[in-house]
Amino acid sequence: GVLGVQKQDRDDTMSEQEAVNLTKVEISPNDCPLSDPLTVKLHFSLNKAVTAAQWHYRYMLDMAVKRRIIELGSSTASDLPAGESLVEEFHIDGIDASGFKKHHINNMGLLLATLKDANDDEVVQVSMVTSVTQNPDGNLHRSIYSPLED
Repeated sequence: GVLGVQKQDRDDTMSEQEAVNLTKVEISPNDCPLSDPLTVKLHFSLNKAVTAAQWHYRYMLDMAVKRRIIELGSSTASDLPAGESLVEEFHIDGIDASGFKKHHINNMGLLLATLKDANDDEVVQVSMVTSVTQNPDGNLHRSIYSPLED
């Protein structure tokens, strides 16, 4: 689907293709200025171990003509075991959109967290829909939505 993460069936069976079971997404702070610090916590488990796993974070602006990517950073590579409850925490001081015109950012976008393995192959991508609106004072305000919420 558009959100990039398939929900588990209600009977807790998972398809063999589903490598990652995302159980919780925490975003803080939220509903705040775009430039505020951002912490994303992903709670998940893996169906198979991933060696030299690394999460990559990007913000994608969806403009009418083209998409633009703001690289936000990456986690340190580490071996992730299968079957355990894991938590990935990522923190940045804010999304720097200074290189873009306000009307380009004042739109819907996607906060992307992509887990890659040692071969730089994508294991899963978690897409968090982000709404950026301009307040009456001219400042940009962000709201990030968990893909697990309906």
